[in-house]
This record gives sequence, C-alpha cells and structure tokens, in this order.
Amino acid sequence: PNKVRTAAIALAKDEGVVRAQVRTTMTALLIQVQDKVMTDLGVMHQPEARSANWDDGDNARCYRGGATEVEQGFKPANASDPNSCDSNGLSLAEVAEQPVWGIDCWTRRNVTSVIEAEFSPEIAVEFVEKWLLPAINACPVELAHNMAAAARILEGLEPSQLQETQHSDSLSQEAD
Repeated sequence: PNKVRTAAIALAKDEGVVRAQVRTTMTALLIQVQDKVMTDLGVMHQPEARSANWDDGDNARCYRGGATEVEQGFKPANASDPNSCDSNGLSLAEVAEQPVWGIDCWTRRNVTSVIEAEFSPEIAVEFVEKWLLPAINACPVELAHNMAAAARILEGLEPSQLQETQHSDSLSQEAD
C-alpha cells in the first residue's frame, strides 16, 4: 500500500502524466457526446448517399429505402419513384468523388497581392475563392499542378490544349 501511494503521488506531480490523463478523459467524453448526438439525430438510420464513382458490383441496389434495406440489399416498394431510382431501379448518384486541388498559402498570398495592386482586397479574395480554386479543381488530374491550365479554363479554353501548345513550343525550341 505504501508503494502504491508513493507511485500515485509521483504520477500526480508529473504534469505530462496529468495532461495525458485529462486529454484521454476529454477524448472519451467527446466520443460519447458525439455518439449520443448522432443516435438522437438518427444519423445511422439515414440512407447511404450513392456516389457516381462507385463501381463495386452493387449497381442494382437502390439506396433510398432506409438503413434496413441498405444493409440487406432489398429494393424498397417505392423503387419506381423517379426521385429515388432510375427507370431500371438503379440508384441515382447523389455525389461524385473527385480529386480536389488547391494552392499553398504562399502562392495564394502572392496571387492576392498581385490582384490587390489593381483591385480591392475583397475582389482579390473573391477571385481566388470563387474563380481560381474552382478552375484549378476543374483541371484534369495530369494538369492540376499547372496554374496555366486553370487560367485557360478561366479564359473559356480547353486546358488539354495547354499540353499540345507546350509540346509544340518545346519542339520548336529544340529545332532552333
């Protein structure tokens, strides 16, 4: 009993141990609160969102019937409802998974600084958030690293033409 008490006192004096115990307790409480809220909101009883990118062999399953039907793979009675499934009874896609690109904070700051030289800071932020970032995300994967491709999209041009232009430019430079 004396050794246990001595060890407990030593651990209580160690700030790192106390911090770890508090952090562990707070994490456990947070998980319990999240679980309670999700249960109360019925999150697990919502139908699964269908991705346009899924190619996992369950194309004939309709996901609009609720949790039981999702788990068991049954088609609900209202599968012919045009809002839930297509004419073949297949689930309609609700989301599409795609690579998302962006710019680092240094590049973002440089772009906004250049724009702010001519326009207000609000216009610079709006351009980056509402125009440039969506244009970068619209680029094909192989061109998403190149901001010139996003600029071409903003001009209404095809970003794929960028590769052809760069390739022909490099060939003409090699010939010189």
